[in-house]
Amino acid sequence: MTRCQMWPALWAAFLLLGVEVTVSKKDGLQSSNVDRFVYVDVGANWGNTAGLWRVLGSDRLPDTDMTDLPWEVYLFEAAPMMWPYLDRLTEHLNGNGPLPKAPLPTGGSTPTTVKHFAGHYNCTTAQDKFDCIFRRVNPIMQDLLHDSSKWARYNTSELRQQRLAMAQQPTTGSVRYTLIPAAAGADNEWLRLTWGTKSLLRGGGTAVKRKEGVAETSIYNVHAVDLPAWLEHNFGHATGHKTFLILKMDIEGAEFYIMPKLLNLMAHKRISLAGFAWECHHRFIQNGRAECLELGREVSRHTTLFKEKTHYKDFDTEAQPWLKHVQVPK
Repeated sequence: MTRCQMWPALWAAFLLLGVEVTVSKKDGLQSSNVDRFVYVDVGANWGNTAGLWRVLGSDRLPDTDMTDLPWEVYLFEAAPMMWPYLDRLTEHLNGNGPLPKAPLPTGGSTPTTVKHFAGHYNCTTAQDKFDCIFRRVNPIMQDLLHDSSKWARYNTSELRQQRLAMAQQPTTGSVRYTLIPAAAGADNEWLRLTWGTKSLLRGGGTAVKRKEGVAETSIYNVHAVDLPAWLEHNFGHATGHKTFLILKMDIEGAEFYIMPKLLNLMAHKRISLAGFAWECHHRFIQNGRAECLELGREVSRHTTLFKEKTHYKDFDTEAQPWLKHVQVPK
């Protein structure tokens, strides 16, 4: 039996015996006794950053093999049309079922990364590769946007609460992935969100109240979870666990509602983050650039701040090999 094969059983034995495993942090941080390793991916898209715990965890714990640890991975995604694929993906990553093919290119939020799939869609010679890909997959996007039968079963309170409650059950074995089919917010409430074909291809829905003249047929009622409260309840200091928690957030402007509440929890020592990866969307509010800079400074006072494109990529096929597994239109 190899060391990797032995580790889950040994870890479970350690926890049963009340033994904590010591890991070291860099950047002058003291060694900590950690009994939970948690990565929360808020804005999972097509699973583009579902494996980011390997990258960011290694940055914070450079002498530790991330795959030896019993990570809990929670994927929040607001887009209903992405839920069926993400559910099959998490089942596969948990060792149950085959690797699914993504229905659309998994290039992330920019046309540049979508163009990685030009050859996949016979668009290598096209002058505008993104437009060529868009036209090839448009029938699939129309089906995803308008056929609610494929995802309606995920948009229920029972399923949502069941998935959220998984955070009350620490894993003691291999990495465990959980899809939470919901938006992230600062309150528990229903949101009216909209996606167009290009926003679906690139990723990112928008709250209807920020737009005018949106057709009712393109509006989706999605439940938002009070993210700061959920994080504190399950991973905060009051739980008694010593949790190594990494949070990634890419949620198209909703961060401006969530961050004040999250920062307040960190300032009052009610929750700690080992690292925070985010993309701040300044275009959604007035003086957004200045607000993003200030929020970044506030976060940096409490934890390590990772920035997209600087510290990690939203299209990393090494960390997320499933991103290359995409279906071809007929």
